Amino acid sequence: MKRNITFCIIVAVSILLSACSSASKDAKAISALEEESYEGFDTVKLNNLITSYHKYIADYPDDSLAPEYLLRAGSIYMKLGHGDEAINDFDRLIETYPGFEKLPEVYYYRAYTFEGVLYDIFTAKIAYEDFIERYPDHYMANDARMSIKYLGMSPEEIVKSFETETTDTLEE
Repeated sequence: MKRNITFCIIVAVSILLSACSSASKDAKAISALEEESYEGFDTVKLNNLITSYHKYIADYPDDSLAPEYLLRAGSIYMKLGHGDEAINDFDRLIETYPGFEKLPEVYYYRAYTFEGVLYDIFTAKIAYEDFIERYPDHYMANDARMSIKYLGMSPEEIVKSFETETTDTLEE
């Protein structure tokens, strides 16, 4: 009986160490791919990196790197102009990792993706307001407020509004 328990403990520890070793090895491979991918804007390499992130998350969903990799995947999708995929990753991150330390940034990037990638002004406004409500004192909250103020405006309209505000301030 003692042998069986000892054997089970040894097997369990071996499996755990093997899994940790595999996760570490995969994380190192991802780091190398990140360095290679960030040197230029090679969409093939960036898509391979996203695939590596998603595989790691699938293989090690409870690992501390999983939410960080999901954030990075969503950010790359955002930069590549794949708004729907970015939103999917950000929503998955919010739902799956509610304790993630960078969650405020995730909410902000989600709102920005609606605005700047998907051009969905209505949903962007709601997402920015949600971010501000959740994190009113966050360092990005003022950016979110400004984004709401200028949503849907062309760059020319924004410049014109600055000129108008400056003129109004000088007249006071």
